[in-house]
Amino acid sequence: MIDKENEIYQAVSKKLREVFPKIYVVGTEIVSAPSRFPAVSFVQTNNAVENKYSTFKSLENVVKEEYKAEVYSNLVKGKEAQTKEITAVISDVMCEFGYERTFCEPIPNADATISRRMSRYSNKNVI
Repeated sequence: MIDKENEIYQAVSKKLREVFPKIYVVGTEIVSAPSRFPAVSFVQTNNAVENKYSTFKSLENVVKEEYKAEVYSNLVKGKEAQTKEITAVISDVMCEFGYERTFCEPIPNADATISRRMSRYSNKNVI
């Protein structure tokens, strides 16, 4: 199985912690408010075989991997700017791995004191 989830997660979380030493990064969905801020949920949302590249020798030659990043900030001033800055770092790392950002926008949050931004990334990976 072609699966770069652990490698990608480790690279993203390492870079985020270098730039934002107190950032909270998890590889799961955050279903309620994060336990601390700023926070990032970074998960693989799809890993599907691209059938048109399958051969008799190997069914899994190419997969389409997709990731979702959700960034949270609760700063009193500049929370939207902070979510954008964190998203930019994630996008830079994903670009280094050849992933394309396919979605990026602010998402309404139940707690209006928290700014939330979601981005999605996609790539076709070959063995």
